[in-house]
Amino acid sequence: ITKHQQNGNIHHYVYYRCTKKKGRCSQSYVREEILTAQLNNALSHYVLPQEWAKEMLSMADKDEIDAKKIANSSVQELRTKTTDIDEKISRLTDLYVEQDIERTAYLERKHTLMSERKSAEEQIARFEQDATVWLQPLREWIKDASMLDEIIKTDDLPSKKSSLQKIFGSNLSLKNKEIQSVSIPPYAELCSARKNFVEKNFVSMLVRGRGVEPPRLSALPPQGSVYAISPPARD
Repeated sequence: ITKHQQNGNIHHYVYYRCTKKKGRCSQSYVREEILTAQLNNALSHYVLPQEWAKEMLSMADKDEIDAKKIANSSVQELRTKTTDIDEKISRLTDLYVEQDIERTAYLERKHTLMSERKSAEEQIARFEQDATVWLQPLREWIKDASMLDEIIKTDDLPSKKSSLQKIFGSNLSLKNKEIQSVSIPPYAELCSARKNFVEKNFVSMLVRGRGVEPPRLSALPPQGSVYAISPPARD
């Protein structure tokens, strides 16, 4: 809305309203500055402190080294297994050629060994490709969460919108000019850790059970590893 005063001054006011795409809506307009202040306040609860971000990135680097070591070891074991299977298939074929084994038994045993070999090859491919693939989205999340403080200070509305969508998904609404929100993991855990870091360990809360990392391969370290990290000092 643009208002012109008699003294010649011009004032611009921005209001947000419901699009009413889903039908009638009883909610009234809300001024942009009021809504922006509420959204900034909502974002402020999900800022990842720089001390925590630094420690988590350090742990991610360690996890990458450990995961690669375990993956390489597992790949070596699986390659040894495929070699053993190939030898068994070769001996089985010799028995069949020498007619020391019936055709039906030969085919059944060979099918079993080939299935085992295929399964081993699939596991090798997974270890070689997926050992540390989860670390990239983790690092991106750490970066996004630690940058929220700067986003709050800017007037970059697209960045605010993107951050809000990452934190709340579709769980963000407006009622009686007040935002209603429910955050999604891992931001929900981050908010809880910020509130309770004096009584509880931040990282252990964030990674317990299903934490910020996605499911890992069975041969990699189990999920829910608890890391020791000191909370940032309060002002």
